Amino acid sequence: RARSDALLTGSGTVRVDDPRLTVRLQGLPFAPPLRVVLDSGLTTPAGRHVLDGGTPSLFLHAPHARRAAHFAAVECAEVRPGHGRLDLAAVLAHLGEREINEVQVEAGHTLCGAFFAAGLVDELLLYVAPVLLGDAAQPLLTLPPLADMAQRWSLRVVEQRAVGADWRLLLRPA
Repeated sequence: RARSDALLTGSGTVRVDDPRLTVRLQGLPFAPPLRVVLDSGLTTPAGRHVLDGGTPSLFLHAPHARRAAHFAAVECAEVRPGHGRLDLAAVLAHLGEREINEVQVEAGHTLCGAFFAAGLVDELLLYVAPVLLGDAAQPLLTLPPLADMAQRWSLRVVEQRAVGADWRLLLRPA
């Protein structure tokens, strides 16, 4: 997280997990990453960590979203919608205009899948544990269905290493 300019998530992750989206290392010689939340309707409930004002936060929303009083400690900015959600290319363009060059997405399978399917992912960092969760577990990414194997999403392994019993995989789209 510390190497990123921004940590991005969706409002669904904020509602369910209430992440802090902060760097846990103390005494770093640079500013913490900007917390960015995609919340098209500004519906994040009060009391969530990303609204605490302790670390700079930016809520990106669709036009005409109403800003409630509990958004007072955070910045809000409008981004054009696309297909019923925020346009992810417009989100990244907005962040680029702010000179944010590295964005780490920590979100659920829907938002992560949308970034991946739109071709907006440079790297995929996975930590894989030697456990099986069964077919009722949440997927890693929600992607469009494949008509055949020629449409599969190919990845190139850049780095792999053991972290205890788990594996850390750094992958890039092929």
